[in-house]
Amino acid sequence: MARYLSLFMQFEGESLSTKRLERIFASSFFEPVALGAIDAHTNGDNWFLAGYALEDFLARFLERGVPKPAHIELAATQDDTLRNYLNTMADHLSRLSQPSEKISPFEKEDQIAGVTFLRSAHLDVSVLSEFDQWLARFPKGILYLYGSVKVAVQKPHELPWRRAFRCLYPPEPKLQVIGAPFLTIRMGASPFLTQAIEVSVRSESLIWLSKAHALNGRVGKHEADENLDNLASFTKLLAHTERAAKRSVELHAEGSAFNREVERLKRAFTDVLGAKGSTPRNRG
Repeated sequence: MARYLSLFMQFEGESLSTKRLERIFASSFFEPVALGAIDAHTNGDNWFLAGYALEDFLARFLERGVPKPAHIELAATQDDTLRNYLNTMADHLSRLSQPSEKISPFEKEDQIAGVTFLRSAHLDVSVLSEFDQWLARFPKGILYLYGSVKVAVQKPHELPWRRAFRCLYPPEPKLQVIGAPFLTIRMGASPFLTQAIEVSVRSESLIWLSKAHALNGRVGKHEADENLDNLASFTKLLAHTERAAKRSVELHAEGSAFNREVERLKRAFTDVLGAKGSTPRNRG
């Protein structure tokens, strides 16, 4: 069964604006690493690719099946290594083929803690001006933003990283990816409602839970509380970035690990849920 925590927010609005992203790039908790966007059409989709770890973004759509792209736009870069990486991702997308590598060449693995990290690779806020031009042409585009997260752990001096990007799954050869990013942010116009913008923050990691002993025991109750407080503050930043009226907010908790701490999660997100927020949902 799927295991994840998700905060879903809906706001009044006609199309996504990069103004809603600028404060995210200034966050001390979340450091943007990769940005992918798609504007879907039956005769071919329009794509935007930027950053250092786009494997999960491509897998999300290639696994479900998409038509051959009508156009793929790559963010400009002076870095030859990054340019080659983006060209490789675009080539996979053009051929509708999964990348052969399960993680980005910019990622390094820490098998002891069960995470991946990127030492110095991150997106600069200047990418938003390029993305803004893409949005002007494709205002119904859907954005996926991935980033490295500042994680509270025991004995941090023993670890080769301060920010982690991906939580690793137990080894499984059949999996197309070896783990999930700590946070995935999705933004875009609602496919079902007019004048509605949807924003979601999703995580499969257990570092927010006080009883999970995540990262092979390196996250105790104190560290879990700090991680959850940071996540709640970050989601409040996302909610307050939106100037439009808030339609609804929902907190979804799936899987037994998250369900056991539903009330604690609900308390942590009180400021974001507010009077319009739903109680956490679970389906078993």
